[in-house]
Amino acid sequence: MKRALYHLHVLVLLLSIFIVHSTIHAKDDNDVTSIHHLIQPREPADDFTITATTTTTTTTTTSTATHASNSTKTNATQTHTPWVPLKPATPLHYNQSVVNRTATPTIAYQLNCKVDDPFCIKVENGIKQAISEFSKVVDIKTNINIQVSYYSFCTTGCSNTSYGFGIPSSQFILPFNEGPDLNHVYPQALAKQYVHSFNTSSVWSASDVTIELNHDAYMQSVDYEKASSLGWNGTGVPPTGRFWFVNDTSYNNTSIEKDQVDFRYVFLHELLHGLGFLSSWAAYFWSSSSPFRQLVENVVDDDNLKMITPGMYWFVDDNYGPTYITGFQSTMIFDKYLVSYDSSSDQPPMNLSQLGFSMQDFCRQDTDSFILNFVSSFRVSSQAVGATNLWNAMIEPGTLFFNFSAPAVSNSTYLTDAYLNQTYHNMTLLTGAAILDTQLEQFDQDTNRPGAAISHVDDIYSSTVDFLMAKGFISGKSLEDITQEMYQNIPVIYYNVTSHNNSIITKTYASPIGPGILRILDSMGYSTALTNTSYVAMGVQTAKFRSPCDDINDNGPVQSSTTEPSVASGDGGLVLSPNYCFSGIVLALMLALLHLD
Repeated sequence: MKRALYHLHVLVLLLSIFIVHSTIHAKDDNDVTSIHHLIQPREPADDFTITATTTTTTTTTTSTATHASNSTKTNATQTHTPWVPLKPATPLHYNQSVVNRTATPTIAYQLNCKVDDPFCIKVENGIKQAISEFSKVVDIKTNINIQVSYYSFCTTGCSNTSYGFGIPSSQFILPFNEGPDLNHVYPQALAKQYVHSFNTSSVWSASDVTIELNHDAYMQSVDYEKASSLGWNGTGVPPTGRFWFVNDTSYNNTSIEKDQVDFRYVFLHELLHGLGFLSSWAAYFWSSSSPFRQLVENVVDDDNLKMITPGMYWFVDDNYGPTYITGFQSTMIFDKYLVSYDSSSDQPPMNLSQLGFSMQDFCRQDTDSFILNFVSSFRVSSQAVGATNLWNAMIEPGTLFFNFSAPAVSNSTYLTDAYLNQTYHNMTLLTGAAILDTQLEQFDQDTNRPGAAISHVDDIYSSTVDFLMAKGFISGKSLEDITQEMYQNIPVIYYNVTSHNNSIITKTYASPIGPGILRILDSMGYSTALTNTSYVAMGVQTAKFRSPCDDINDNGPVQSSTTEPSVASGDGGLVLSPNYCFSGIVLALMLALLHLD
């Protein structure tokens, strides 16, 4: 009986296999991507030349391979069935993922775009084109990453007129004894060009530059009547918004409107801010966009808040307690070359690098560092005299200059070209009463950096080849048209490059990154088309500035938070300098104090 049951079970099993096998073959007749085809083993890949055709079912390749058989060689023709994925690839939707791409061999970007796919494609193309323009004149040898977000700022803090902002993701003081400066803070993108040994270290933030762009600025400018006339059906992002995208044929409207700004222009501007075209000096206690102002106003007389200082070391005690300030941070490498002239007084020019060192000598501990006590004691210090004089100078236009350092190499085009040598000794930066209390590219207090207002060249450059870093954007013209128009007003600039076979090639310089803006970048330490240093450490040995406040500021409680978590490292003496932007979490706690009884 048991043997009969056993045979019965075997027969049932064989019958089941036969039915399943027949079903699969029946399905094969109608389904060209059947399971039967999917599980076919893939033959080893030989070197082959594709000569075959493609059918509606599979892609068949005829390959000619040479195999050794004993002592003779024969030609064999084989047919390969390509590997077919088990599931079709999921189409990319920008709104659901972060796009990781490489724009150039050394520059990658991550795009988080929160609008519809057709529009995000335009945004991404604009980003790639802008990075390409940058890479033509600035030599990036160690890979950098740019984190880009495009979304509506109204989701976090509404500011319809702000185009966006760009900041370094992290900042460092370099560990050298000579060459690059030891006392000023380098943006991470530039620090990585010099500190090659840390190229893969966890000391770096995941991204080097953070750029956020505001879709509200685009939408605020939309002409809906014209958009409808161009064929917009009311769905998706309408055309005719603030940003213009080159080669955009989606609505057969390729010409730029008078109120539109070339998107590549905006991105390049913010990219340079993120690469370090940024000052750490600001009216931190005065600017209405600074949270420090909200903590001291109505308690400290307004006149006592009119000071320009570097960023500060600060913390919130026990997460929910009072705000404390222990001292002032090192200033940016951009600030090393700033000089202020107050034409209305007899005061000598102020070197902001030296003034920054003086500021670092002022510090307070314990209850003396409570923000109100800190401000009161600082007001009667010798450092406050410089901070007040700087305020008095900077409320007037044309009082702050970026003085260029001598080119790091003797064959710099700034030395060999007569026009450049005569023209670029310094550049005037943007100052004036309104500038000290404006957000410009900042949109809310989570990312506020008041110093960015003075990190632009003066308005006088808006009609010159150095238009890119003026505060306002030229509308109604493409980036190419603006650039061509500006360069027509100056002599042709020639520069030499060395090819891979060591031959000298002469090129014409006509970049939207004007020669004055590029001169600022090479003074900071970037290797450029006009001053190619290849990031070889040059210059005389520099002394490390030591302050009696170093121990207080380095060993204090939780210091000012960064926008991204970073890991400090003692390896090789690399020192992390906190980012001057404010963490949304810590800032929320600070602002909550204002509403406590």
